[in-house]
Amino acid sequence: MSTPVFHRHGGDYLSAEEWGASLRRDVRVARVLGAEPIADARHLLPPLSPRPFPPSEGRA
Repeated sequence: MSTPVFHRHGGDYLSAEEWGASLRRDVRVARVLGAEPIADARHLLPPLSPRPFPPSEGRA
C-alpha cells in the first residue's frame, strides 16, 4: 500500500510524511493557497458576530 502523495506543481511531489515534516504549518498553508490573490476569500474568514444591542435608555 503506497502513502498518499501531495503535489502543488507538475514536478513537485511530496509524500504525506515529507510534507508534514518539512515545513512549518504557515508555510504549508501559503504553498497550498499559492501566490495569486484569491478573488473572493469570504469562505476563509470566520463568521461575523452580530451587532450588539444599543444601550437601553430608561430601562432598569
